[in-house]
Amino acid sequence: MKVGILLDEFEKISFDTDSTIEIAKEGLNRDNEIWLFFPSSIILLENKIYAIAVQYKDIVNNPDKKGAWETSKQRVSLLEFEVILMRHDPPYNMRYLTSCYILERIKERVFITNDPTSLRSCPEKMFATKFPDIHPPTLITNDLDQIIEFRLTHGDIIIKPLYQFRGTDIFYLKQDDRNLYSIIESLENKYNEPIIIQKYLPEVRNGDKRVFLIGGKPVAALNRIAKSDDLRSNMFVGGMPQKAEISTTDKRICNLIGPELSKLGLDFVGIDIIGGFLTEINVTAATGLVQLRQVSGIDLSKDFWDFIECKMENFAPT
Repeated sequence: MKVGILLDEFEKISFDTDSTIEIAKEGLNRDNEIWLFFPSSIILLENKIYAIAVQYKDIVNNPDKKGAWETSKQRVSLLEFEVILMRHDPPYNMRYLTSCYILERIKERVFITNDPTSLRSCPEKMFATKFPDIHPPTLITNDLDQIIEFRLTHGDIIIKPLYQFRGTDIFYLKQDDRNLYSIIESLENKYNEPIIIQKYLPEVRNGDKRVFLIGGKPVAALNRIAKSDDLRSNMFVGGMPQKAEISTTDKRICNLIGPELSKLGLDFVGIDIIGGFLTEINVTAATGLVQLRQVSGIDLSKDFWDFIECKMENFAPT
């Protein structure tokens, strides 16, 4: 198949540990023609959609990835692809949303996963609140009085910006911490977006489990342990990967959200679970595939391509 992968610019990617590159490698191993392009390289011209793209095989073994991009890039119609994988990271900003707006125009003619309409409609931290029975007490607001009242009710809290990622600007505040006002002010000035406040879950010291779902079904799990002097277990900020099993509680959570994910075309998802609570649904570019393979021997990129090949058997472009 001819496959396009929408991903982050090269300077943001580690070609040794990036999950999207892991997927691209497996796609190439299956004799697919893999092309890479960025949000900034999408072109809408007279109602036709193109991208400035490069074949993955032309850069994979080149130490100067950016140089290889410059010499090998070309303009390609996105309708030439049979499959497009949307694998670029948040934050949810206008560049991210615009790529979704443009690509959803061709999703009836090209199999696109995850579905661009659902991606723009399901911001990761916001989407998780749709399942209140399995989600920790949460407040999303910029109203200071409401935040104060929430802390009085729930005690220790976590504060973070609503649309950021990779453990950026996450704060843990005890109930008597006097930094609340300055943190809120700082987040509002920096991001100009709503703030999400959650009840602190002390079980996070035992790890933040990432459970991967393909086609709405749980297929593997990876625990992430924070450093002793850090709250955050995200691997981008030093969290350590640890082998994990899918527990009975994990299965219950997946059974609740899986049908919704499948209905929305959110085919490859990583959910985060702390202390039996669903804290986030990572729909954009779930990471951890390399670390999962290293600690457990599970190669999810193979399962993902098996899923894509199965879906393509029934996909009828219109």
